[in-house]
Amino acid sequence: YSTGTWPRSRMLWSPRIGFRWDAFGDKTTIIRGGTGLFTGRFPFVWMTNMPSNSFMYQQGSAITNPAQLANIRFTTDLNAYRNLFNPTVGAIPNNANIVVVDPNFVFPQIWRTNLAVDKRFGNGWSISVEGIFTKDINALRMRNANLREPDTRLSGSGDNRPAYSNRTNAGRRIYQNINTAIVLENVSRGGGIVLTTQINKAFNKGFSASASYTYTAAWDITSNPGSQATSTWQNNPAVGTQNTTDLGMSGFAIPHRFMAWISYRKEYLKHLATTVTLFYEGRNQGNFSFITNGDLNGDGTSSDLMYIPKDRNELIFLPITGATPWSADAQRDAFEQFINNSKYLRKRRGQYAERNAALQPFIHTVNFQLQQDLFTNIGKRKNTLRLQADVLNFLNMLNKNWGHRFVNTFSGNNPLTVASVSTAGVPSYRMGTIAGQLPTQPFQVSRTLASTWSAQLGIRYIF
Repeated sequence: YSTGTWPRSRMLWSPRIGFRWDAFGDKTTIIRGGTGLFTGRFPFVWMTNMPSNSFMYQQGSAITNPAQLANIRFTTDLNAYRNLFNPTVGAIPNNANIVVVDPNFVFPQIWRTNLAVDKRFGNGWSISVEGIFTKDINALRMRNANLREPDTRLSGSGDNRPAYSNRTNAGRRIYQNINTAIVLENVSRGGGIVLTTQINKAFNKGFSASASYTYTAAWDITSNPGSQATSTWQNNPAVGTQNTTDLGMSGFAIPHRFMAWISYRKEYLKHLATTVTLFYEGRNQGNFSFITNGDLNGDGTSSDLMYIPKDRNELIFLPITGATPWSADAQRDAFEQFINNSKYLRKRRGQYAERNAALQPFIHTVNFQLQQDLFTNIGKRKNTLRLQADVLNFLNMLNKNWGHRFVNTFSGNNPLTVASVSTAGVPSYRMGTIAGQLPTQPFQVSRTLASTWSAQLGIRYIF
């Protein structure tokens, strides 16, 4: 790999085909769909990581002398002002983080297919059913080319993940003066499915309503959890090293989502109309990974997926000392309660946590909207002055204990901290504490504006 060579330019083709069929010729049943290749947007900051982390001509030099600046003019001669800059290449410092791009790298592409049916019934009823299927063709991943393969495994419990017998830099690095050498490259594994159904009803006398449900599942090698190459690589949770290519749940796929609204509009006195609408959304707040705090397998990162013990005594706990001490037994008891209070963890006993497979609590959100219209015809055009009031998180307005959002008790999703790993590869742990206490609940109410109601007022002129 060279930090001075970009991948060659390539033509990316995106052939697609779609159709829309009126099955009976009366617009009551529409079947539509399509398939093809799609080229997505790309975060170019990852490309700039290579020259900005090459340690070539990065002396921090700049021209600030007004007299010199006054004599600099645009020219096509590349060497015209070369003598103004330090031509010496800087030495690569210890623990350098280098970034390169695979010579065969291409921008991301997916193959996507969708199929849908729209059916209209009598009396204002209609239903739509749609499926979207995606396959990664050129997905993205980061790989540390300076990381050796693990040469041993952990022991002492069901956690036998790959590890390093020499847990120092010398044991895991190929070139000792380089920390990471991140390679931006492609991978073709991954994909997803989205299934949606929606029912609409237009009632008489101003009523209308809609309800929908969406199921989403997506898998990838990495959800690219970072804005720079090194952070993207090291923050991708894994059982082994971050170089492994195990499929996991995407960090952007919420499996279940319900949405509905009902609205009523009443016109009166020839120039006035009032509309009242309720919006509902029900979904999990997000997904996340349970990880272990600290470097469990000796690869130099702290993104190791947590092992969930099969029983209370499988893991070794060490006492917590200090101002608020806790015995090993007290930690075992608290961690056991923590597992039992988590729907996900208690189903994964004796197994590893999966990447992005744990779900945050299901929330129910109701928003209220009131519109007051004053309308009249000016010339041949209808003019409307609309006053609107919205109450967001309306349930919390009705009851202060409703409409709350939740956050993970441990902000890093890491209830266990690695205390030590013996030469035989047996880890011992301490449980994390919050304000000196041992938490037993995986989630807590978010004490932020997200858990409160709010209102907004608006005015609009429509003509």
